[in-house]
Amino acid sequence: MRACLPASELRKLMATGLGEAMELMMDASGESADACTLLVAFTPGNTNTFSLYHARLWHDFVAIRVLQRFHVLASPPPVFRNWLDLGAESGARRRQVLMSLIMRDNKKGMANGVVVLYKKMLYNVCNKGLPGVSTSMMQPNGPAPEAANAQGKPYYLFRRTHMVSSDGLPYDGLPKRRVQTCEMLCLFVMARALLDAFTNTWRHPWGVHVLVAFADALRTMVVDESFDWNARLSAADPPDPGAWHLFLPTRRQRAACDIEVQTMSEVDLQQWDDM
Repeated sequence: MRACLPASELRKLMATGLGEAMELMMDASGESADACTLLVAFTPGNTNTFSLYHARLWHDFVAIRVLQRFHVLASPPPVFRNWLDLGAESGARRRQVLMSLIMRDNKKGMANGVVVLYKKMLYNVCNKGLPGVSTSMMQPNGPAPEAANAQGKPYYLFRRTHMVSSDGLPYDGLPKRRVQTCEMLCLFVMARALLDAFTNTWRHPWGVHVLVAFADALRTMVVDESFDWNARLSAADPPDPGAWHLFLPTRRQRAACDIEVQTMSEVDLQQWDDM
């Protein structure tokens, strides 16, 4: 099955199916505020039924897209022949193989996406107790802009600061040059890059409403001061939207990312000192 379904083609279908699943969630009451945790629902140990349900829905959309891709061929590959319905009994064994391929691709994208998100945003959100680390939105309150004009608007502008040093260890107490960096990012633009990262695609044509939905979720992660990022997910967690913990990398990945985020060359450190 993998031989007749190239990885690049499956990734495109994964992205297309994801867009469809997110759009469906945006139309449902109570689901539009979290149209993204389905990306990381299969994090080991996750029991959040909201994310798991929608992740399975996404995978089903992808599988249907795969079948449609081969149905239009005059002579489909034998593995897809006489398999017109995803739920058909005649395709039960093949369905298991196809869903495992989709799951594997999802997990590869998940491993990539959580690291990108942490380095770009969640490092600051999770480490605000450290000296020099902060997060804020240029427009913390007020109405959201129209979706078509979301890019670059103050509502989606995210400001972050943190300390850096040449060795990536600005908090070890040793004498060294360290500076506080400041960066302004647009969450709408970041949403596109993150969706590409989570699906291992490049410049996929994401719909503007999908980008806004993800940007809104990112914004919530920044402004919701009540969310406890240090809590651990457990079977006792409510099956509700907003299980943002799922976007955190593993502890080992976080340690490596921390060093990377906190590292700046001596030349760049000097430039920041001179500013």
